Amino acid sequence: MEGSCPLVLTFAMMPSAADKAIGDEQATPHDPRYCLEKAAEMLRRADQATQEEDRQTFRALAEQWQRLAKVAERPQI
Repeated sequence: MEGSCPLVLTFAMMPSAADKAIGDEQATPHDPRYCLEKAAEMLRRADQATQEEDRQTFRALAEQWQRLAKVAERPQI
């Protein structure tokens, strides 16, 4: 994401529906559902982006959130 627009990265980190409660539970970055919602949000933003560089940045962020979801699904020891 080198060379990415700082505004895009700032926008990507803004609170979203994933940052609110999921059902009756508080969503956290340690919850795979949170990570998957953030990944979906990044893909939606990629679809809405007007610049190719921004689309690539949002897709890369989505991939990172998907990886985090896999980590969050692992049993904690």
